[in-house]
Amino acid sequence: MLLAVDVGNTQTMFGLFDLGDSLSAYIRSFAERRATAQATAAFMEDHPLIVAPVAGMKAPPLDFDHYLGVDATRDLFDHMRDVVWVNLLGLPSLALPNGIQIVARRFHEVEAFAAAAHVPVEVEVADPA
Repeated sequence: MLLAVDVGNTQTMFGLFDLGDSLSAYIRSFAERRATAQATAAFMEDHPLIVAPVAGMKAPPLDFDHYLGVDATRDLFDHMRDVVWVNLLGLPSLALPNGIQIVARRFHEVEAFAAAAHVPVEVEVADPA
């Protein structure tokens, strides 16, 4: 089965993070990411699990992001900040159906699964509006 890929949408999403043609900008970004990962790892030694929202918005319909433009893509990333940093730092996390994300320390997936087993499926969340 051949899947159709919307290259334009992907380029729009990743184009938001364009660092230009300078290799030094990429090296600085890598160094910043590494420093952030080290600081996060140190923080998580005292706080081994983090509970965060998956997104700062109501769940959108399926395939809502199929043809987003630049502004809508930027808005989506702004609302999905708790997903972006977790992936950027390579941390294990579980997104639960109630909109909660449990983030664990690197290589501690079992702790995230154990914590998720104690979270009720339905959690009353205050409406941010």
